Amino acid sequence: MDLSIIKSSDEINRIAADSEYTPLRFPFKVPRTLKKKSVDVQLSFKQKDFPGLTDNIHIPIKLALPEFAISHQIRDPNNNGIIEQGEIVDLLIRVKNTGGLDADNVKLKVGLDKEGIVYSGPKIIEVGRIAAGQTSNNLIFTFHATRRTIPGPLPLIFTVSQTDFSPRKLPLVLNITKEKAQIINVAGQKKPERLMTVPDLNSNSPPMVFIAMPQDQKRVASTFEIISGVAGDDKGISNIEVRLNGKQFDTTRTILVTASGTGQRQRNFNFKIPLEIGENIIDVTAFDIENLSSSESLTIYRDAEKGELYVAVIGINNYLHVPSLNYARNDAKAFADYMASNMRVDSDHLFELYDDRATIRAMKSLLGTKLRKKAKRPEDTVYIFFAGHGAPEKDSQSEDGDGITKYILAHDSDPDDLYTTALPMHEVARIFSRIKAQRVVFISDSCYSGGSGGRTILAENWRANISSTFFDRIVKAGKGRIILTSSNAQEVSQESDKLGHGYFTYYMIEGLKGKADISNDGEVDIDEIYRYVNKKVPDATNGSQHPMKKGEAEGRVIIGRVK
Repeated sequence: MDLSIIKSSDEINRIAADSEYTPLRFPFKVPRTLKKKSVDVQLSFKQKDFPGLTDNIHIPIKLALPEFAISHQIRDPNNNGIIEQGEIVDLLIRVKNTGGLDADNVKLKVGLDKEGIVYSGPKIIEVGRIAAGQTSNNLIFTFHATRRTIPGPLPLIFTVSQTDFSPRKLPLVLNITKEKAQIINVAGQKKPERLMTVPDLNSNSPPMVFIAMPQDQKRVASTFEIISGVAGDDKGISNIEVRLNGKQFDTTRTILVTASGTGQRQRNFNFKIPLEIGENIIDVTAFDIENLSSSESLTIYRDAEKGELYVAVIGINNYLHVPSLNYARNDAKAFADYMASNMRVDSDHLFELYDDRATIRAMKSLLGTKLRKKAKRPEDTVYIFFAGHGAPEKDSQSEDGDGITKYILAHDSDPDDLYTTALPMHEVARIFSRIKAQRVVFISDSCYSGGSGGRTILAENWRANISSTFFDRIVKAGKGRIILTSSNAQEVSQESDKLGHGYFTYYMIEGLKGKADISNDGEVDIDEIYRYVNKKVPDATNGSQHPMKKGEAEGRVIIGRVK
């Protein structure tokens, strides 16, 4: 099947004469590998007592595929960017996804066939995910152009493989030049350097690695640590790799490798490692020109800096100028109670606004002034929970490309004057940028589509076609900004009389109390709760509501604890 239909049927109880029914939505997914420019979908309409109707609609598909281009940089001993006979060279490759579709599980393989070239690095490097329009970090391919290498072209073939699509070959031609005469310093011209002693061993002896600083088992509170040392080999060092907690660390931006001694026999290294909370195992591995290797390890413990947790909760059932809701206040109060009981948030760190207290002035004062003054350290964390109405409004100046401004409605918001009386989402982004805490989590049980039957209103007589770009703008407002919202931009966030809550908040609280604790460690992080609500809410709403998460933060973001 070309399309994956999420909801294949719906029921219309009655359509009055000479009237139109509210538009029905049939969500579908387009497979990543679909290469057709269009698909045909058959619709069947059935009714009681009279014949039905069958029609075909033609849906155009905008083809989007990953495409790749590479750029390179030559890092050679004399830093002139020219590969000479006898040099050991690091070739830095960056892969850019020039297409319109994200590429998953990307791997880059190098192929070369030239006499005199000795390759000493991995021939396949795992790149991971490259989003459309984005570029990978530097990928290092190290080789030795021996003196017997014939000067001239060095053709390389890079093969990019990925999930779902065929491999792509990207050729690159470098050039080998003749070895330049060496300059020998007469004794007394230059202060002799202190070199690491390299024993005169046989040809198959591995290199030596020595980490000079810091000491093993060191405990720190800083987020980074400088690692310094030296690697040596009687034949020559070709490459130095670093692993942090078992994963290869990209040293291209933080490592400074300097070479000294004849024939690259010694390389001093000095690099800056970002530390995770807790244990950090750092492995430094040196490779010689025959690809023999040896490693040295040390462990550094980073102690967590204890910040403060601040929580702002807003829940509105009763509005002055728009229809009331039934369970928004219940949702907000349930979240506030959970924060007080399970997360042990004190009353001076927990701020609550309900119904008539949640005016536009009070909301802006809480979010834009009080939280900014309270959460003033980077290690602090802020949770903001909102349950209530959202609304769209036509705006040709909208930054989201859809001609629509999205609002959060306060108790006194007027649908005829949203600009003055409601809180636009671009203002929410500005509020988030003012808070100095490096972790701000915004949880919203609301929606902005203008659809009927949920937590949204329609300020004008039209149906909104909402872009989700405004969520992206919020998470880019500062470091560590995360949004967890009850539905995607086009959907309606629904309430349930049976549950006495919005579907999203009900299952979120259920998950926070333990059902989302997949790791069984007594804590629920933001990813665990998202996975839980993303399963439960669509199931409970027959696929009509899908929670969405945007943004990332360093480390694990704990949002709940199980009693």
